[in-house]
Amino acid sequence: KSPHRRFPRPFRILTGKRVQRRVYALRLHGVESPEEAVALRGYKVFVLEAPPTAADKAKEDEGMDLYDAGTTKFHTRDALGLLGSKCVMITGNVSEETLGSFAAAESPKEAQEVLTEAGAGLQHFGNLSAVVPDYKISRRHRGRKAAHDLLDITLVDEVKGGEGKYLFEPDPESPNGKALQMDNWRTGDPDFERVVYVPFVPDMIARVDADRAGSTVYFTLSDDYLKKTSFSCRKRIVDERGLLVI
Repeated sequence: KSPHRRFPRPFRILTGKRVQRRVYALRLHGVESPEEAVALRGYKVFVLEAPPTAADKAKEDEGMDLYDAGTTKFHTRDALGLLGSKCVMITGNVSEETLGSFAAAESPKEAQEVLTEAGAGLQHFGNLSAVVPDYKISRRHRGRKAAHDLLDITLVDEVKGGEGKYLFEPDPESPNGKALQMDNWRTGDPDFERVVYVPFVPDMIARVDADRAGSTVYFTLSDDYLKKTSFSCRKRIVDERGLLVI
C-alpha cells in the first residue's frame, strides 16, 4: 500500500524466493522495469488470506484466556468506561432463563417487568468509584492477564456492610490495634467509606443500561456477598483515568 493511499492496491505474484532470513525477492505482474520496482520503495505489504473456517476459529480459541490483555473482551478500559455508574444487584432466586430474558430486554422498563414476573427485585447498593487493574493484583504473563480487574464500589448509606471490618488497617482487637487505640477515633473519622470489590467478569454482570442521565450496572451477587466482602477503609486515591492507586 502506498503511503498516500487509503487502501492497498492488489498485485499478483509471478515468482518469488527467499534471499535472506526476513527478505524475499518477488516478481510482480505489472512491474517490468527497475524504475518501476524502485518506485514501490516504502510500500506496506499485505497478504490476502482466505477467511477462517469454523474449525480454524475453534482451534484458535482453544485454551485462550477470555480476559487476555491483547483482546477487547472485558478489557480494563471497558471497566473504566463504567466509572460513576449506579450499581444495582438482583435480589431473589433467579433462573438462568430469566437472566437471559433480563439481559435481552430492549428497555429498562421491560427488564424490570421480567424480574417482577419471576418474583425478583432490584436493590441499589452503591456507586462505581474506581477500578483496581489486574496487574496490581497479579503480574501479567506475556501480555495475558493472570487476574481479573476489580470494580471498587462505594456503598450507599442505606445498605449495610463493612461495619467493623477495616481494610489496610490493623484489627482493633489485635495488639497493634489496641496499642494504637484505633477504636477511639476511627469510627467517627469522616475520611472512612464502606466499600465492596466485585470482579469484572461476565458471570457477575447481568446487564448495563446507559442514557443521558448516566449508566446503571446490574449485578448477580449472592445474598451474603455484601456482608462477606465489604470493608471500611479510608478514601482511596484514584488517578486521572479512574484506576485505584495502591
